[in-house]
Amino acid sequence: MRRPGIVLNQEMVKRLIMMTIGCVFMGIAITIYNKVQFGTDPFTSMVLGIAKHLPVSFGVTQLTVNVIIIAIAFKFSRNLIGIGTFINVTCIGFIVDFTTWLYQFAFPDPEVLWVKSLLFLCAVIIHCFGGSIFFTAALGVGAYDVVAFVMNARTKINYRWCRMGTDFFCTAAGFLLGATIGIGTVVTAFFMGPVIQWFTDHFSLPFLYGKDAAAEKILEEKLAREQKKEEQARKREEKKQAKKPV
Repeated sequence: MRRPGIVLNQEMVKRLIMMTIGCVFMGIAITIYNKVQFGTDPFTSMVLGIAKHLPVSFGVTQLTVNVIIIAIAFKFSRNLIGIGTFINVTCIGFIVDFTTWLYQFAFPDPEVLWVKSLLFLCAVIIHCFGGSIFFTAALGVGAYDVVAFVMNARTKINYRWCRMGTDFFCTAAGFLLGATIGIGTVVTAFFMGPVIQWFTDHFSLPFLYGKDAAAEKILEEKLAREQKKEEQARKREEKKQAKKPV
């Protein structure tokens, strides 16, 4: 009769491990982005821009910005906020500070284009892997991710457009504040999704639930996405029919 409790505890341990490793990997990726100077993800670009004008480290700046976001979002969407949110808020910026300090002792700043490109590719893979295991742990979303969810819930605008809007705002703010905006910003904003999904299907879900249970969940999610697309297509068709003159 105690087996369910044991399984639950084992699963929670896995989730905590995934959450922690995910934050570490995302912090390492941001450090590499900063070193290659191809641009980083939109939110980090904005925080880097703000940090340029403050007498504090990137970690302190990110913590401050995240706390402000969480304080506002907590009023509208408490269900999205969990222990993972607070770990993400408090740790990633300081992980970046630490790994940046460590990097300076271990490696010289890259100057050759092919070396920068290789490091950037590694950073994208590390970022996608970290994001996959963090999100799959499902112990709370990141502070920045909460914003688009809240906008979607409050305005009923499609989540994709809400996310694109927040990404555009952060990119523009980062540029105006002096952060590096480049191909890295575009890649992290628009092209990481499929890589994150690949890691989720082939590593994160199997690690958390086991291979067979993960396969079932992947199939369920695929069917749910197809049903959602069919529902959206049906609604678009109904709107077209409604607009036709009788």
